[in-house]
Amino acid sequence: GRDAPGDWPSRGRPPEPAPPGLLRVVVVGDSVVYGSSLDVAPIPGYCIQRSLTPLGWTPDRVAVISAGVPGYSTLQMAWLLRELLASLAPDAVVLWPAAWNDQAPAVIAPDSTMLKGRREHPAREWARDHSLLFAALVPEDHSLPLEEILDGWKRGEPPAGYRVDNSEVAGWVGGQLDDCARAHVPAVVLASAHPPQTAAEHPRTRSDAETVILAAKVEGVPFVDAQAILDASGLDPARAFVDYVHPSPEMNALLGEALAKELAPILETRAAEHAARGEPAPSSTGL
Repeated sequence: GRDAPGDWPSRGRPPEPAPPGLLRVVVVGDSVVYGSSLDVAPIPGYCIQRSLTPLGWTPDRVAVISAGVPGYSTLQMAWLLRELLASLAPDAVVLWPAAWNDQAPAVIAPDSTMLKGRREHPAREWARDHSLLFAALVPEDHSLPLEEILDGWKRGEPPAGYRVDNSEVAGWVGGQLDDCARAHVPAVVLASAHPPQTAAEHPRTRSDAETVILAAKVEGVPFVDAQAILDASGLDPARAFVDYVHPSPEMNALLGEALAKELAPILETRAAEHAARGEPAPSSTGL
């Protein structure tokens, strides 16, 4: 279907093949970055790419690469980011954390607990994933009935906790920004907007967005407040989202423009740094 990726396990422009000197911006997030419910053209990565073009950063000078994984929490994003920093050596990163999944109810245990279990029992986890005999002899952890999980979540008391506790969000975002700093890769942070009904029924979505902004301020990195962009645009919220959380093409266009303005000076600096090291310069032949 339209959501299927190719050899590159995401949607949109792949990192390879690429000409010498091409700069890379990697957008990291969950299904909002992946572009669930959208065709490929209006996903955030392409909207950023289009908005960079009139600023002089045409697609032959910079590639905006989407690395969104549906269902990922901010904790999982942190592990994905480390892999991308090592494998792609990006020139800039856009982080879009805590859009929805962090405040979703854990089915068995919070993400941090699940990760700790995999660290402490790597052989057990490998065997569970690779051995049918092991799976038959060692039963999986059983979760509560889905209805009970959702009822508790709606009351603000998910029985197994949240995927990522609200007290952990700032630390995970700050950790990602620290990873970028250690890799000498500039980052721009995007804090999500949400439909009015989602904000009312799931208030943690908005508090998480505020936490993301605060983390960016603490780390001293540029950020885009999607809710402020939406409020200032006059766009009807009913047209800004395709469902309870995913931005529409119109909303992604607004965010692409705002992010491009933050990225353009970063890319100028990165191009100058490459030139100072005698590395190939990105093409400037235009489209």
